[in-house]
Amino acid sequence: MRGSNALGSGASATMASPTLQRKDYPYRAWQCATCQRGRVKRASRAGNHGGDARLAICGRTAVKDQSMRKRLPFGHVIRAALDDIVPEVDLWEEDATALKEAQIASGAEFAEGDAVPLHFTRDKRLPYAKVRKGCFVCDVSNKCLLRVSGGDRLEFLHNQSTASVRDASEGAVIDTAFVNAQARLIDLATLYVQKNSILILASPGNESTLISHLEKHVFFRDDVHIEDISSELSIFHLLGEKSVDAVRSLKMVDELGQASFSLLNFQGYPVIIASGSGSSMDGFTLMVHKQVAGELWELLMAEEDLSPIGSEAWERLRIMDGRPGIGAEISSDYNPLEAGLYHCVDLEKGCSIGQEAISKISNRGAVRSRLWGLRAPDSSSIYPGQKIMFDGTAVGSITSSFRHEHHGSFAMGYIKTRSKRAPATSGDGGGWEGSEVSVIGSDGTEAADATVTKLSYPNYPILEVDAQDSKPDAGDTGAGDSGDSTTADAEERRSDVQRK
Repeated sequence: MRGSNALGSGASATMASPTLQRKDYPYRAWQCATCQRGRVKRASRAGNHGGDARLAICGRTAVKDQSMRKRLPFGHVIRAALDDIVPEVDLWEEDATALKEAQIASGAEFAEGDAVPLHFTRDKRLPYAKVRKGCFVCDVSNKCLLRVSGGDRLEFLHNQSTASVRDASEGAVIDTAFVNAQARLIDLATLYVQKNSILILASPGNESTLISHLEKHVFFRDDVHIEDISSELSIFHLLGEKSVDAVRSLKMVDELGQASFSLLNFQGYPVIIASGSGSSMDGFTLMVHKQVAGELWELLMAEEDLSPIGSEAWERLRIMDGRPGIGAEISSDYNPLEAGLYHCVDLEKGCSIGQEAISKISNRGAVRSRLWGLRAPDSSSIYPGQKIMFDGTAVGSITSSFRHEHHGSFAMGYIKTRSKRAPATSGDGGGWEGSEVSVIGSDGTEAADATVTKLSYPNYPILEVDAQDSKPDAGDTGAGDSGDSTTADAEERRSDVQRK
């Protein structure tokens, strides 16, 4: 998966225990994974363990005393899973304002109606290289978070996504993409495999589209249940090489393997810590119930070398990193291979939605465009939708961009690999890196001269032939051509029938 950490190679998977009922509130007889106590005691109604009487936690937790929180904030890891917690969130008192108040206290400014900070005091001119080498946290709670449960959940998501999911083990983190029958992109997502369910972390604002796409492939015999839990949890990305030091300083985990997650106890509530930062950078993803999200934020802010960033800075970092964004690089115009999502695609997995079209594109070497970055001088402005020109010919288009007041514009866009105008190359995606191109506005006038740069997030294989020698197919219309739609529709029907 994209983004890594250096906490070791051992994965710490989570396990769930049955819920026991007593009077009007549930409690659990969990085993502490750290001290191996067989039956850990139930928290008292007086709220000695975070103010919640419904969760059993280890008596050795260090969060009993508020004075100990900074020294050792997290208690022993309990063997439980978030899918045991989510159905009962309606029993808890909601406090959606606590996190916002904590963020305002740390310098956050919010746009009207936004659920996450727009920016912080010091993140407006943040260099990309500084984030890579430092330690930063971003609230991405506006992302889509779905929960898929039921006995057929692994097989279902294996057939509906581009990654191999069928044999995934508990505690696994899987980057994948959702596509239609023609292999056109619907969303880029990360799966978190629990004992009784799978969490899907996807793009902001794409809940209805993704749920609609998935539900139309659920049949009456399928034991699959899909629910949107985006409003129940807060999600933070920790970014940068020093994020490992922050996690160790907070004593969250001793070891966390690549592509895995673990579950922590914080104030009697579960916190997921997963490898991966939502970018190509080192880092982690934290998921926590909104009831204690404000306290967790305050705990993070107490770390000396950890700084917050807002959604504007996150968008700038996304563009400089090259992660595809919904409605821009992720759309029905492009397929996962064009977007550089090779790490999300299992070309050998067999029958699944879009698999035949993706395999055909790969086998024929028909990836007709790739994502590239573009840098323009200080005085220039570049906008999405503008054409990229080389030697008088349109070779691509801008999909995302931003302008820095002192450093000009930075953008990313799809550029054709099969263009006859492509510079000579030794095989790296048409040889565009370092090329000087022009960006043309909607009125046909030149908006800016720009230099093509390589992006970090897209993961492309090296081509065996030069783009200069590769002739475009007849009727080539550019990016996003994913093959015969009739064949793809038949493939979708076969995939559905196979699952029935």
